[in-house]
Amino acid sequence: LYAFQMFDELAMYAGEKYRLAHCSGLGVHSRKGLPNILGQNNDLPRYYEGTATVLRIKYPKDHEAIVFTWAGCVAQNGVNNKNVGVTMNIVPTAEGTENGVPMPFIIRGILERSSADGAIAFLKSLGGSAAPMNFVIGDATKVVTVENTADGAKVLENFHGESWVCHTNHHLAIDVSTLPEGAVSKSVPRYQFLEQQLKGKSRTVDAARVKEIFRTKPVL
Repeated sequence: LYAFQMFDELAMYAGEKYRLAHCSGLGVHSRKGLPNILGQNNDLPRYYEGTATVLRIKYPKDHEAIVFTWAGCVAQNGVNNKNVGVTMNIVPTAEGTENGVPMPFIIRGILERSSADGAIAFLKSLGGSAAPMNFVIGDATKVVTVENTADGAKVLENFHGESWVCHTNHHLAIDVSTLPEGAVSKSVPRYQFLEQQLKGKSRTVDAARVKEIFRTKPVL
């Protein structure tokens, strides 16, 4: 059961890290009259079709979370009743740490927090994740993206000075020309497309527009 949670970690250490990197995430916030929004394409291998599962978790006192996952896995992404939401994508261009925590447990830990700042502090306390991951995290006041690698948690926000973030499957500080051919051939175009859809336009992006973005190639 423990090993079954380690989808991304097994991919990293079995040499499949680039083949399985297909997820795209974004977040927008601080738009007058519109809610903060997180979104993700959870692009999984076809053998997961038919296993999609939603968990409703009731913690002690008044804390609840809604978690999307597949059958048998404790979490993929979700939102809680404290206005904290999280999505994730693997970042195979970076390194994970053998002392790190597998991604599903990190998602559950984030959803036990009551603010985005609390979730960020939790990530920083881990010292990295087992597989290098990116988490888009938001609450009622902000949305950030956090690259959680062997180097720890790096928080990025307000891309181009605007109230949005996006991420695909390469860490954003890297010179992609130094990578093996094909390693991020699908990640970079997806990131550039998300950037084009949000830069200068985020103040009017609503849930319907986010769904449209995720239905459009190359993000699709």
